[in-house]
Amino acid sequence: MFRFVTTLRTIAGCVLLALALTSSASAEDEIFRVTNVKIDDSLNIRQTPSSDAPITGTVPWNGTQILRIGECHEWCRIRYKTVEGWVNR
Repeated sequence: MFRFVTTLRTIAGCVLLALALTSSASAEDEIFRVTNVKIDDSLNIRQTPSSDAPITGTVPWNGTQILRIGECHEWCRIRYKTVEGWVNR
């Protein structure tokens, strides 16, 4: 049986909700959704963990299914749909 654990995360000034399977998922298998973002705003996905890095994609204000695929300190490595990159926490 799988049990979901809900935790709150903050990325790029946005509160994100993480749902992780506690019985089989690694710490990197967390799924997020964006909340508390204005309708006309989005979360930039960058090529490298730097605000100077090129933007490779965006997550809309109501984006869901954002998968954390790597470390998450000041910057988090994520995949959104087909785009992988870094978002600032």
